[in-house]
Parts: sequence; structure tokens; C-alpha cells
Amino acid sequence: MLRPRISSPPVLTAVTSYDIGKFIHVVAVVVGIGATYSYGVILGYVERQAPKSVPSIYTSLQRTDRFIVTPGLIVILLAGLWLVNKGDISMGESWVMVGLVAVIALLGLTHAYFAPRWRKGIELAKRDLKKGNKLIGMEWKFICDKLVINITNKLTT
Repeated sequence: MLRPRISSPPVLTAVTSYDIGKFIHVVAVVVGIGATYSYGVILGYVERQAPKSVPSIYTSLQRTDRFIVTPGLIVILLAGLWLVNKGDISMGESWVMVGLVAVIALLGLTHAYFAPRWRKGIELAKRDLKKGNKLIGMEWKFICDKLVINITNKLTT
């Protein structure tokens, strides 16, 4: 004879504000920084296969930096600082300082280094495309190579 199965009621765990803060912090990392991982693939493909699209793609990536990466980095910074305060974690912890320096460095790189190069790349690509269907300028190629190399370095550090 079969006995009725006795099961315990589901247990709900308490979700704290700290848990929500961690969730926001992790989502900001995935969205804000994750977007940049596709840049190298996109640039490599477009430059070789669809050169007429380069100015539009560069503009799109520039806007991604401005409207996704930068706000993401700001949310990462603010959520991280809130988590340190709320979690009673010392700012002197090495992993906290490494994260803080990394976010500030990425913000600086995004605006002081990459933004001017996006603008210059767009300008040079448009100039070259007006002369024909190819991206021919050595100056444009130099800027593009520097962007791809530095984006790759940014992602791997």
C-alpha cells in the first residue's frame, strides 16, 4: 500500500537590500562592460566586408560607449561603494581598491582615450569613402589599428 507523500512547505529566503545591491552591481558589470566584448569582432568584420558601413558602425559603437558603457560604469561604481558601506567592508581591502581603480581607469579610458579616436575614425572613414568605395588612408588605418589593439587590451586586463 502506498503512503501519501509528506512534503515540507517551500522555504522562502529573505531578500535583503544588500542582495538587491549585489544584483544591481553584477547586472551593471554584465551590461556595461559586456557590450564592449563584441567591438573587435564587429570592427574586424565591417572594415573588411562592408567598408561603406564603417562610419555608421563607429558612430553606433561611440553611442554604445556613451549611453551603455558609461552609465554602466557609473552604476558599478555607485553600487560597489554602497555595497562596501552597507556590508561593513573596509575600503582598504585590496579587492575593493582594485575594483575602484579599475572602474575609474575604464571611465578615463572611455572618455579621454577612446572617444577622441572614435571621432577621428568616423571623420577619416567618411573622408576616404568620399574618394571611393575603399578605406584607403594610412592615417585612418593607423587609428583603426590602435582602436582595435587598445580595445583588445582593455578587455583582457
